[in-house]
Amino acid sequence: MLDIATVEQLCYRPIFARGGEIIGLTDWDHGSAVNGVGLERLLMVLNDLDSIHDLEHIKALSDFILSCSANPSAEHAICLNETLRPIQAILGDIFRYENLSKNRKVKYRQMVKNTVFRAEKLGLNLSLEFLKQYFNLNADLQPFYPELREDLDGKIGDFLECGGRLGIVDITNS
Repeated sequence: MLDIATVEQLCYRPIFARGGEIIGLTDWDHGSAVNGVGLERLLMVLNDLDSIHDLEHIKALSDFILSCSANPSAEHAICLNETLRPIQAILGDIFRYENLSKNRKVKYRQMVKNTVFRAEKLGLNLSLEFLKQYFNLNADLQPFYPELREDLDGKIGDFLECGGRLGIVDITNS
């Protein structure tokens, strides 16, 4: 059995302490349902694949990462792919890092840190050339998502600038 969707009925409201910790629940007179379906998981089932990472548009990216790596590792390539793909999608949706909310910037910076960590494990230089090739390949594999292709130089610049501010990407050698 494979979980491909989630439906949640929210009938309780959390009670928060001053620090933001949930300390209890109370009945909620406004019910709310949350639904989510993983399209890539549906594709996996339709194509009789064992892993989401075997989907054509994901595997091609992992294979590209491996081909550029000094220390190839499928595990690290998959993990790197799982940070670079959403970074490109996030920047595709909001166009610039500066447009992210404060909380989302914190999450984005963590994704950048994870990306650099995995690249280091692979012996992979997150150069301007590598990022251009990766982002172009991802955009080619998902033509139904034109925002991935828009302003690639700006997206890459935002990524490198964020990494540079964190002191984890040498933007002078990119």
